[in-house]
Amino acid sequence: MKVSAIRVDHRAISPAFGYRIDYAGRSVVISGDTQVAPGLVKAAAGADLLIHEVYDVSDEVLKQNPRQALVATFHVNAAQAGSVFQQVKPKLAAYSHVVLRGVTTSELVRRTRTTYKGPLVVGADLMRFVVGDEVAVFQP
Repeated sequence: MKVSAIRVDHRAISPAFGYRIDYAGRSVVISGDTQVAPGLVKAAAGADLLIHEVYDVSDEVLKQNPRQALVATFHVNAAQAGSVFQQVKPKLAAYSHVVLRGVTTSELVRRTRTTYKGPLVVGADLMRFVVGDEVAVFQP
């Protein structure tokens, strides 16, 4: 097994890292908290499973709490994450560390689909993945 640290851009905290785990010809990449990070995209190339954080906020919440716009600069929104998924083209893209402010899970998926049409799941506590020829998802 090989675990590689990937420097990512979390702006408020430095250094920040994502990770790539390679084992028996399979790979999983975990973004960690990050803004769009070209190094992560490069390191995730060829990954079977890309697990990415997401922070999305509605316009209504932004009007009520402008500080949310600052927090959003430390993370990726759904469309940005979709663009990362589109560049990497994993067998499966998954969201983890999902933070939604005034955005539903179905809206999160809809926003992601503006930039990514491939396989996608929104993570949940205790969800498991088995990476083989395909990536199997087991719900809690």
